[in-house]
Amino acid sequence: MRRITRVGIVTDRDDIRKLCEFLLLKPEGYPNYESWVRKAADEIRLGHKKAFACVRNDEMIADLILQRDKKDRLSLEIKNMRVDPRCEGNRIGSRILKLAEGFAAENGFRRIVGDIHSSDRKTINFFLKRGFSVLAEEKLYRKEQMETIVFKDIQGH
Repeated sequence: MRRITRVGIVTDRDDIRKLCEFLLLKPEGYPNYESWVRKAADEIRLGHKKAFACVRNDEMIADLILQRDKKDRLSLEIKNMRVDPRCEGNRIGSRILKLAEGFAAENGFRRIVGDIHSSDRKTINFFLKRGFSVLAEEKLYRKEQMETIVFKDIQGH
């Protein structure tokens, strides 16, 4: 059976629904996560967040959600990025990140920032290999959990 994969910006209701289902599969231990997913879906519909996804055979297998940084209006913040573990190692994460970087450059953003659980060395290394740098480590969500903040300046800005 041939697999059909599409990578792009999430805009229609069906893909937003699939995105929510995908996000809820693995909450990652963030507080009030289900509420955040519902709010994120509304913000994607309204255009306040931009979502990129990879869909294979009608199944969501990767996502990346961005929003304008609240402190720096020329930066985009990664609010969520994940790849279905069954699909890791197929460069899907790299493809979706490149798409988001292109969106940032085309829309005049100068930087992309994101935070990762400091204990998640695999994901931190993923970003470092793709030109991101570590900005800081802080406790953002829980007092017992450090987060590593990464950033990448967008080329041409």
